[in-house]
Amino acid sequence: MKLSSFVILAGGSGTRMHSEVPKALIPFLGKEMIMHIYEMARLLDPMEIVLVVPKDYKEFKLLLGNKVIYCIQEIPLGTGHALQQAMKLLNSPEDVIVVNGDMPNISDCFVRLLHLEHTEKSNIMTFATSFVQNPFGYGRVLRDSNDEIQKIVEESDLDQKSQQINEINAGLYVFNFNWLQKYISKLKKSEFGEFYLTDLIELAIENDFQIGTIEGDEKITFGVNTLDDLKNLEDLIFNDQVQNN
Repeated sequence: MKLSSFVILAGGSGTRMHSEVPKALIPFLGKEMIMHIYEMARLLDPMEIVLVVPKDYKEFKLLLGNKVIYCIQEIPLGTGHALQQAMKLLNSPEDVIVVNGDMPNISDCFVRLLHLEHTEKSNIMTFATSFVQNPFGYGRVLRDSNDEIQKIVEESDLDQKSQQINEINAGLYVFNFNWLQKYISKLKKSEFGEFYLTDLIELAIENDFQIGTIEGDEKITFGVNTLDDLKNLEDLIFNDQVQNN
């Protein structure tokens, strides 16, 4: 994927993990979550890897040195804002692969499948979804009666009916760079003062651009927000290994 660039969103704090270190630096299976994601990205041989980090990023620097390009998100104004900042550092790739920094079990094989779907269908944007038993905390994928995507609604904006949806936005995307460069500036602040990356989906649909999705297994796309999430993911992987042996 030499014509693609990676952006890893790792600006989140460790507040919900009850940790003083940034969330992406918390260990998963004995290694920092961000290292799992970085090593996965390297396997895909991208043009560059941009890592969005918080203002105090010295621990990231100690861990990764000069292996990545650091994008400092001085003020945490959401995932859309983080990607806006990262775009300024990209060297005009064909595609931009964006992944949340709390998805430590994401695999290079799955990202290849996502990128293949993106290129074969000539999509402007392709993103990963997953059906999960407990969707709490995730943005939900809203579809119409024809199973066409309408938008993604964040947990905080869900009505009672939408809370029952268990197809979630996994937090992994491929964008056409030129399209993204034009439309990311059109994101608007939410009522909570943040710019949501997921609003790009609605923007694409409103303007008749082709988007697509692929579905991933929960173990692969699992996003870690709490210590319970971390334990649950490790348990899922352990139980899977036991069943396969």
